[in-house]
Amino acid sequence: RVRAFYTVTPSNFMEGLITSISSSSVTINAYLATGEYKDKAGAYGIQGMASSFIRSIHGSYSGVMGLPIFETTKLLALVGIRVL
Repeated sequence: RVRAFYTVTPSNFMEGLITSISSSSVTINAYLATGEYKDKAGAYGIQGMASSFIRSIHGSYSGVMGLPIFETTKLLALVGIRVL
């Protein structure tokens, strides 16, 4: 399991929990051989080949990808910036 916390205020603003499957060293080495991990924070991209390792996501999908859109929209609204 991997837990990712994104703190924007003194309290937890957004939390995402990613549950991954166990993978063999052969599978992991095959993924590493693709080179996909090289430009990814955390060495994987949920929207790429590594998605085959992810069993579930609890929380913000966009936050796991990089920018928590829902949460950012709410923060912007708090300071008077309307997105939609």
